[in-house]
Amino acid sequence: MDVFESFEETLRRTAPVLLAGPGIILIVSGLFLWPGGLRFLKPLAAFFASTAGLICAWMLTDRSLTAMLMLGLIPAVIALALDKPVVVLLGACLTAATVLAAPLVTDAAFRQAVAERSPEFPAADEASVLEPSDYTERISAWASGWCTAFWAELPDLRKLAAAAAAVGVLVLGVAAWRWICALTCAALGTGMILFGITLLVLSKGPQTIPYIQEKLPFLWLIAGVMAAGGTLLNRWLCPAVPQPKKQTEHHSAQGGKK
Repeated sequence: MDVFESFEETLRRTAPVLLAGPGIILIVSGLFLWPGGLRFLKPLAAFFASTAGLICAWMLTDRSLTAMLMLGLIPAVIALALDKPVVVLLGACLTAATVLAAPLVTDAAFRQAVAERSPEFPAADEASVLEPSDYTERISAWASGWCTAFWAELPDLRKLAAAAAAVGVLVLGVAAWRWICALTCAALGTGMILFGITLLVLSKGPQTIPYIQEKLPFLWLIAGVMAAGGTLLNRWLCPAVPQPKKQTEHHSAQGGKK
């Protein structure tokens, strides 16, 4: 069963608003980041750091309220002061994720192999409505199994390429952080817009799955053009602010004229 078809039954039972609502939010948020994310580096860095902290708290701790709050708030506060390095790190993570995820879009056989090794997507039923926490646990278990199967199917060469690409982005971020941050915002905005559109299409029902599968071969081209255009728009709409000359230099220049 293909990765898109594994949750077909869940789509039949899902209210359209549960997909359309998040889809609209993602599209609107992406439209802010795609052309002008450089103006929102601090909130973007704080959100990324907080999300990473919460994921670590969920996976590595007992999920107590104290652990969730500490690992959610402390990284966000640090990221507010180190927004540029954090966004560069986000760009490196997105680059590695893109290299790793490429076979999911371009190789149907790879998707099939991952789906065969991963557990079946948990279908929504009446029990999931009455006990949403239990259904969340089942979704979490499915996601863990799917990630394990995905990682096992990836060839070692692609994993090495993803690591090398991430390191390359980090190195470029030291020399040209504004360009890397602009590309990161544009790529993230592009992903949010495309994923939001996908959710809106899926909200129409499971009959839209074949339509999405037909468009997969063109996804990389569309995403690449949008990311490149968004990067240029970020640099144009959010230019570097010239640093004012120091007051001491001004006084010394006046003294030299005398």
